[in-house]
Amino acid sequence: WCGRSDPVDAAQSGNTVHFQSQSLSSAALMVILSLVINKVAMAKAIALLSLLLWLAIAAPAQAFSRCQKQTEPEICILSLKRSAKYYWQYRAEVSIGGVKRPVEIYDCRRRMRTRSDGETVSFQADGPGSFICSFFKQ
Repeated sequence: WCGRSDPVDAAQSGNTVHFQSQSLSSAALMVILSLVINKVAMAKAIALLSLLLWLAIAAPAQAFSRCQKQTEPEICILSLKRSAKYYWQYRAEVSIGGVKRPVEIYDCRRRMRTRSDGETVSFQADGPGSFICSFFKQ
């Protein structure tokens, strides 16, 4: 009875018409409800992906940077990595007066720095080597 689509039969039995419209409205309600649930789930997924994307972009932009402002020119540590084997040595990239230097090895025990070309040079009085070694207390 419910599957009939003949208008004459539907007009003769009022219950069938009522039952069909009720089943159609509940089916429509289920479709609308599933669309709303899907939209909520999609909104949550979009919010989560947006957060992950923001963290992936913003986190690397907040790199380590520490500056010594008492001296002229200003000395800034741009990147710093401590040696695991020789804990008194640091690989650091610094800028002096806004000019970047390539990564150099700073030996706080001998108070020497090894430049990128392999040449070893003593620390200057108020240079980056003294700043790096004083920044991390031995």
